[in-house]
Amino acid sequence: MSDNNDTLDGGTSGSGTLPSFLNVLTILTFIGRGLAALTYLIGAFAFGTLMSLMGMGGGAMDQMRDSMGDLGDPEMADAFAAMDSASGLLTMGSGAIMAIFLVLSVCAVLCIVGAARMRKLRKSGFTLYVIGNGVLLLAGIWLATQGFGGYLGVIITAAFIGMYAMNRKHLVND
Repeated sequence: MSDNNDTLDGGTSGSGTLPSFLNVLTILTFIGRGLAALTYLIGAFAFGTLMSLMGMGGGAMDQMRDSMGDLGDPEMADAFAAMDSASGLLTMGSGAIMAIFLVLSVCAVLCIVGAARMRKLRKSGFTLYVIGNGVLLLAGIWLATQGFGGYLGVIITAAFIGMYAMNRKHLVND
């Protein structure tokens, strides 16, 4: 058997043992970033349908707005105004949005690969993880400042980078 096996089985290369905190971090990364990658892939291919539903090109929202007419309801007027102001992201086009979702998915997979390498106590895994999570962190900050989501995901992502950095002393060079 080879000690250089690069699977997700949790084995370690070298003489060190996997610390329990690093073990917990990698398991949480596999779960969280795995679900994120799946969500980004679904979002990449479902966004075209969402755009047509939201009113790009005579969709259901435009039809609903036309059929409701001017009912004089200020809440409905506010809701439609909010949808119109949020359409800046929608006007990017489905190709650009699909590319963004695919890049985010690749970054999430990069985090998973980095966590798997850190599970093998390899320092290169930390670098891969920070690159992938760094892009996701910047994307989260940008989305939060644009009003699409909150800062909780940004805080959790930054905390995970910090926790992995604290455990970097257990990692060895490949």
